[in-house]
Amino acid sequence: VANAYAYNIYTGLSPDKLYNCIMVHDANEYYYKAMDSEKTYYFSIEAVNENGVSERSPVQKVEWSNGIIIQLQHLCQKA
Repeated sequence: VANAYAYNIYTGLSPDKLYNCIMVHDANEYYYKAMDSEKTYYFSIEAVNENGVSERSPVQKVEWSNGIIIQLQHLCQKA
């Protein structure tokens, strides 16, 4: 999204229950370390600029790793 100055990353353990939100300012990626090896995670991202908030990206399913780097700008462009 053009001129995005922040991103909201919605996370959860079910694709329809993304209850946690992390706001990331002035960055195009975020290293998410809070993963449990026994669980599957789901993410959706929206961009924020002076005009408001974009639509959320499609929900992404992510299996456990030692942590993931979320490419914020790339995912928001798919939305």
